[in-house]
Amino acid sequence: MQDGKVTLPLIYALQTAESTEKERINSIIESKNFSDENIKLIMEFARNMGGVEYAEKCMTDFKNEAIKELQGFADCAEKEALIQCAEFASQRNN
Repeated sequence: MQDGKVTLPLIYALQTAESTEKERINSIIESKNFSDENIKLIMEFARNMGGVEYAEKCMTDFKNEAIKELQGFADCAEKEALIQCAEFASQRNN
């Protein structure tokens, strides 16, 4: 967020928010005023609007689809490594 990059949780939150909340957050983003306080506000907004939960669901869905696509390949170390990578990426916290 400090780099001005809008992430999926924030995009979702902005799409579902009432106009007053949306305007406040958009104002911070457009002014590039990414103080610690504003970043905290934006993160709380995304969390409270269900953005984090939505992004986690998307991540799980993509992980499951990737693993499903790998099922057509013969079992081998490379396939297992790809499955483990998908699992790791979907479970990391940052």
